[in-house]
Amino acid sequence: MAYLYVLGAVLCWASFPAAAAVGLATLAPAQTLGLTFTVSTTVLWLIHRFSTKGSTSLRPVSKRTLAWAVWGFLGFHAAYFFAMNMANHIGAQVETVLIVDLWPLGIVLFAWPMLKQPFRWPIGLAALLGLAGTVAVVWQGHALSVAAAAFPAYGLGLVCAVSWSSYSVSIRKHGGGPGDLLAGTGITALAGLLLWGLMGPHAWPPLNGLLSALFIGLFPCGLAFALWDRGVRTGDMQRIGLLTFLTPPLALLALSFVTGSAVTAWSWSGLGLILLASAVGRMGASTASKAA
Repeated sequence: MAYLYVLGAVLCWASFPAAAAVGLATLAPAQTLGLTFTVSTTVLWLIHRFSTKGSTSLRPVSKRTLAWAVWGFLGFHAAYFFAMNMANHIGAQVETVLIVDLWPLGIVLFAWPMLKQPFRWPIGLAALLGLAGTVAVVWQGHALSVAAAAFPAYGLGLVCAVSWSSYSVSIRKHGGGPGDLLAGTGITALAGLLLWGLMGPHAWPPLNGLLSALFIGLFPCGLAFALWDRGVRTGDMQRIGLLTFLTPPLALLALSFVTGSAVTAWSWSGLGLILLASAVGRMGASTASKAA
């Protein structure tokens, strides 16, 4: 069941680029952060309210888990929205997204020292195959550039990769739950709204921007978090990391459907590599469980 929760989160995240293409470019990064996380905090509160009838405490389990939640939610999303805004202005989107998309590999790697899981060579090979597939999907054979002006975007992209992967593994190590989710998303929403006010004045977002923020708050930054939290608390983190490599190709397919752009051979090749990675990782996990 844990892997079905994770797959649900992956499908929600895969819808993000398509929703962003509809109108997210009309929003400033702080506006995006504040609006999407106001929606996501409301969604998570409603999920908690109707799934538990309000009987479960909403307080974070501890200061440590609260700190991890803020690091994961605010650290990743603030860095992501500002990184992509910078990258769009200097034409470094591909390189920045490649760095951000290191987070599935980060989950596989962080699970080793943080959870003291044994290093399994098939899992390592699968992680490399998944990374190669992600590179193929995002890269599309275009020339890559390393410009000094892009270093801030690259640095923020690396913050994204490290923050979300380490936070995800921390859920398995230290626990999680509705209280941590709501605290993390609520603080992120407040930070975004505060930045919106401090970095203004901004024009009120147009309708397409508001609709994009609403969708992202409902699904990629709302429902996905609830599913992800449930999945990572019980599943094998290295296998979960491999499963999340599906996010880039599924996102590209969704974007192609919305924009009408063609799906290239690079995309299909990347998806094939990621599916191969999943098969290799499954065989490695099965071998390890039989040996135990």
